[in-house]
Parts: sequence; structure tokens; C-alpha cells
Amino acid sequence: MSLTYRDRGMSGTQFDIVCHELVIGTLWKAVLSVTAGQSVTWRWTFHITAGPPSFEHHGRAETLEDAKAAIERNWQAWVGAAGFSENG
Repeated sequence: MSLTYRDRGMSGTQFDIVCHELVIGTLWKAVLSVTAGQSVTWRWTFHITAGPPSFEHHGRAETLEDAKAAIERNWQAWVGAAGFSENG
């Protein structure tokens, strides 16, 4: 049950998190402008309401790669807790 990331526009800053054809979450680049400068983080959220105790429904990371790694880690925890395998 692998994930893919579908760009929601043309800027490469907002993605649907997709398993097969089902959108299970969102990943986006958040830019927060503050007086001292800009802060950029990648944030994500799953549209899944239940999961194992260690399942993080929301998160953030400094880079897109780190965000995807956290998403994949959480997704694998959910898949395992649900009793599913990579093949279905």
C-alpha cells in the first residue's frame, strides 16, 4: 500500500497524499513571514481519523524529503496496525 504525491497545482508547494486513487492526506509548504525573516516548513495532515497510538495525524518538517519520510513512516505504522500488507 505505497503512497504517491500528486501536485495540486503548478508551484510544487501543495500535494495530495494518495494511496491507489484515494486521497488520504495533504502535504504543503508553509511560509510564515515574521519581522525577523521568513520561516519555511513543510506540513502534512492525514484525513484518517483513527490509527495506532503512535500514529501522527499531523506533522511538520524542515524539508520536503523529511516530510515525505515522516509521512511514509506513519503510513507504514497505520498499515501494519490495520493488518494490511503492501499487496492489499
